[in-house]
Amino acid sequence: MSDPLVVQFTGPAEAAIATMDASHFGGVDPKAYHIKVVQDYQTTSTDPIVQAAKKARVRAAAHTGGTDPNEKEHLTVSYHQTNSRSSTVHIYTGLDSS
Repeated sequence: MSDPLVVQFTGPAEAAIATMDASHFGGVDPKAYHIKVVQDYQTTSTDPIVQAAKKARVRAAAHTGGTDPNEKEHLTVSYHQTNSRSSTVHIYTGLDSS
């Protein structure tokens, strides 16, 4: 059995999560929600780097916009393999951010 994915957060992601309310995430603690989304994405991804990652870093907590101001709510996450290969992805929450 493989080791579980280690999920880490950047300082800005931690700060953003601290301002979030569980009601937006269906009553789930915002940090726990982010961890579960990151873990679940790894199990369904077809990206070989994501699949083999040992560590994931949440670079930006759930947010809308970014480079594309119309982009739906998503997390920005980097998945890292032990050999320093990484893949950065947007994971959409499917939640209404209003």
